[in-house]
Amino acid sequence: MKRGPLLLVLLLVATGLTLLVWWVRWTGASAGGALGIEGRGGESPQASPSVESLSAARGSDGERAAVVDSGAPADPPAASSPSSVPAPPETAHAPVSLLLEDERTGEAVVHFSVGLWGPDGTRERLSSDATGALETAAAFPPGPLRLTPRDHPGPRAEQGQAVALMHPGAGGVGRVALPIGPTYPLDLVRPADLGAAPLGARLRRATDVRRTSGAQKLRGVRTEEGEWVRFARGDVRRRPAAGGAGAWVLEVASYDGRFSGSAEVDAIVGVHPRPVRIELRPRSVLRGRATVAGEGVSGVSVTLRRADGIDGAWSDRSFKDGTFELRWLEPGPHTLTAVSQRFDPLVREVFVEPGEGGRVELRLSPKTVAGEVRGVLRSRTGAFGRGGKAEGALQRVALRSTEGTGWRTETIVHWSETPEGSVGEFTFPDVPRGSYAVTPAPFRYLSWEPSSLAIEPPAAGLEFVLADGGGVGDLALVARDAADGRALSGTVLHLVALGRELSFDDLAPGAVFLRGWPGESAFSWTVECPGYAPRSGSSSTFSDSPDPAGPRTLAVSLERGWGATFVAVGLDDLEVESPLSGVEVRLDGEPVGVTDAAGRLAARAPRRPTRAALSLAGWRLLDGDLAPDGSFTPRRARVTARFTRLR
Repeated sequence: MKRGPLLLVLLLVATGLTLLVWWVRWTGASAGGALGIEGRGGESPQASPSVESLSAARGSDGERAAVVDSGAPADPPAASSPSSVPAPPETAHAPVSLLLEDERTGEAVVHFSVGLWGPDGTRERLSSDATGALETAAAFPPGPLRLTPRDHPGPRAEQGQAVALMHPGAGGVGRVALPIGPTYPLDLVRPADLGAAPLGARLRRATDVRRTSGAQKLRGVRTEEGEWVRFARGDVRRRPAAGGAGAWVLEVASYDGRFSGSAEVDAIVGVHPRPVRIELRPRSVLRGRATVAGEGVSGVSVTLRRADGIDGAWSDRSFKDGTFELRWLEPGPHTLTAVSQRFDPLVREVFVEPGEGGRVELRLSPKTVAGEVRGVLRSRTGAFGRGGKAEGALQRVALRSTEGTGWRTETIVHWSETPEGSVGEFTFPDVPRGSYAVTPAPFRYLSWEPSSLAIEPPAAGLEFVLADGGGVGDLALVARDAADGRALSGTVLHLVALGRELSFDDLAPGAVFLRGWPGESAFSWTVECPGYAPRSGSSSTFSDSPDPAGPRTLAVSLERGWGATFVAVGLDDLEVESPLSGVEVRLDGEPVGVTDAAGRLAARAPRRPTRAALSLAGWRLLDGDLAPDGSFTPRRARVTARFTRLR
């Protein structure tokens, strides 16, 4: 290489290194001043002011409010020397003080483990004390923080997970509302044989089948300040209640399956007002293995029921090696059932001994293949499924076992053109003996006739027809100003039918918003437009077009102003919703009325209010269509608010 180019390369490298060193020094000096980690001359920098927590804690009056307790203002920073260059204002790292509250009830959440993360990577794991308060040992920088619940790791952990909040500042206390499940203080009666063995608990419906293999899914019984257990929000699966008290059962058990006890509870939110007394009794464990020709098989559902039919059932599913285990059984005669889609069902009478209840071997026989299941899909108009990209091109049909095995499979329909229109064919090959249901997947608001068919393979000639003809037509909207008759653009229409709500935005006058609606299907509608009060009605107000091929049209006049219907719902301790009357509604601070016996209040105003506040003595606002600051969901004529009782 020649000397000239070599010198040029060396000169460029030296210049680059010089610029790099200068840049590193300059950025280091800038970062030191911006972060404000340490004040000049070793003095403490100024503490950041207290700010509101971003977690939506609720005020005691039942209205939403973000709460933070401010401490005393920090001392001003020491003056810098006259010879020093003025630095930007600095803020201090400080420990974080928080108060954890139950989002549902506002009660303190005690002995709850969380992880806290700062914007600079600072992190700490700690737990609240007996009052729900916690304070970090580490100093966190001011600004946004992230709190992650850690109290319930594993299955069905806390919903929502990370909670965003702001550093409350030195001396401030931020309130954090957590979505958690109920807490039960316990009054346990332990047999002498159990001793001080660790216990777990679960919450279930009285009619639930008890899944007994998942001992790791039990929530541990805590021993801080007495025995108690706390559940995650996901442990309480909301379903229609089977009745009032007694619909839920709290069960406490030893992890080895040899002891358990239960009691009915009348609340599944907050801290239970009194200890739940549970007597732990000796139970049994039954182990076994499901095999075919000596080889273990997985996925076999094994269910054990008492011979007298009392007290529900215990269930487990075999593992890869075929083993299963049923815990917390009551000694005595039982009926054992093993079912699988691949094998013939097996029923056996067993007697469960106390303690280690014994071992059973289930020898299963493979099901014989009965044949295939075939059928077709059509539509009244013959147009559904036409063309590779048309609606219905990816239509599916499901085949589901009705023998309690939980087996289900799907197939895609293959369409072809015939003189009668588009026809879709589906096939399920090699289906084992058994009882099944064949069901086409629903398509929007249209229905299949029939909706499902019960079959036993082999089965052919099945036919489903989509009800897209016979009175089907398009729907259009024309909204006008009630004062001058001017057609309005940008309207929004909400249509409720068949248990579903469809919304259509920014509609132009006379525009078709829905095609192929079956004429026999009734529905309700609400029309909204910015600057106008909403209007509601039923499908009977649509008028037919003079042109047989034209759409049915809704002509509606809207009056200037604003309007909304407030719907208040109360949740009891079993999470059952009911209308809540007497809720006061205020718009921009002015009272407009209270909800009636149906929990409703229709409000009107000359112009759209900025904020709404709903309150009722003894109740707190939990959630709904209002933002935490009381602002409205945009373009919504129905405002729902859910309340829970104050504790």
